[in-house]
Amino acid sequence: MKNKNIFLLSIVFLFIMLLSGCFEEKVKYINILTDDASLFEVIDSFNIRSEKIKVKADYINFKNNTDPEKNIFKYFEENKFSSYDLIIGEHNPELSVNYGLFHSLSGVTKKLSAADRGFYHFVVDYVEMYDWKIIPYNVNFYVIAARKDILTKNYINSDDITLDDFFKLIKKSSRKENDSQYSGINLAFIPSVSRIKELDFYYLFYDNLFTKKNEKIILDSQKIKYVFNAYNSFDEVYNFGSDTVKKYLERYNNTNKDFYLKQKIISFDLLPVSEALLLPEETYKIFLIKDMKSLALSSKAAAIPEASIKKNESMSFLDYLYSAKVQKNVSIAVSANPDYYRSFYMPVLKNIIPIQNAGGLSSGKVEKYIDSLKYPEFYNYKFQKKFINKFLRLKDSYSKGQLSDKDFMEKLSSDLK
Repeated sequence: MKNKNIFLLSIVFLFIMLLSGCFEEKVKYINILTDDASLFEVIDSFNIRSEKIKVKADYINFKNNTDPEKNIFKYFEENKFSSYDLIIGEHNPELSVNYGLFHSLSGVTKKLSAADRGFYHFVVDYVEMYDWKIIPYNVNFYVIAARKDILTKNYINSDDITLDDFFKLIKKSSRKENDSQYSGINLAFIPSVSRIKELDFYYLFYDNLFTKKNEKIILDSQKIKYVFNAYNSFDEVYNFGSDTVKKYLERYNNTNKDFYLKQKIISFDLLPVSEALLLPEETYKIFLIKDMKSLALSSKAAAIPEASIKKNESMSFLDYLYSAKVQKNVSIAVSANPDYYRSFYMPVLKNIIPIQNAGGLSSGKVEKYIDSLKYPEFYNYKFQKKFINKFLRLKDSYSKGQLSDKDFMEKLSSDLK
């Protein structure tokens, strides 16, 4: 009898194990690697609603990392991870990435063209540029942030300003020690310590720095020379000379340049819109850059590793991420907790930006503005990689005094031929 009971208990135990195994097979888990804390808003809601697919995520915080050569995509590539099904976070083309590691997202991008989705125009251009290997899920572009105490003397009654008028405003707002109206010196804007990256500065003026002839991509020397001079001669034209700027900045060696605007070291800065909209409205005014053509190079993006065996499940999560309801909910959640997220979430779908006159801007005006912008044109990611690598290498030599202005321009053009 005792042996019979043991036998029955064993049968029941095996039956339970089989049922458990069947249940586990019904639920599939996908693993995400991310550096975006706001993504957990999406993951939590997805896991509540999805019965057959669940998401686990590993979070890496690069914001406090002093190594500028790191972001989530570069981190994934360098560590040769094979356990992740989705890589989601900051995508910066200045950090060269092997896009061959990722699966084509053409199945997702076909849905992007659907009229009822309401995506901004740049999204499809973006994924085509990267051969459908990576897709953006936020909008990133630069705006001008200005201290209102400076604007009281040079008031501009507008939500936008041209770059030419912005530079004139800088010249009016800077002051030097020998100016009898002021004591001390204050420089309103300094490109070398601005939050904008130099390549993004170039694309403030143009959406394309190249021409294409007979399938060959050629650098437009006139455009690149114009912006190169505007950036590198800025201190001589607007800031009383490079020696003055050097002495001025020596006072603030111990201050992180991210805080220059808040510490009144400068009065204007070019900031990503996601950061600018978090500035207190009583202290700062935000200007859109009139006639600007391009978005920033960096954005938040998603990609599926080619090595993943759960591509269909990952596609399901991406489809959820790009739904209007989710994009709106994340925008609201992030904007309600600026101190935690440290950025404003700008969705890639129209008509859901949750801002009402933030920094003097309305959501309607911002959305119309975004829809007029393009992603910087490079024709394909291989040429983009080639150009950016050459630009950064030559710029490093230039900053060390190893190249003249003329040498820089000639080498950049010849290296691309």
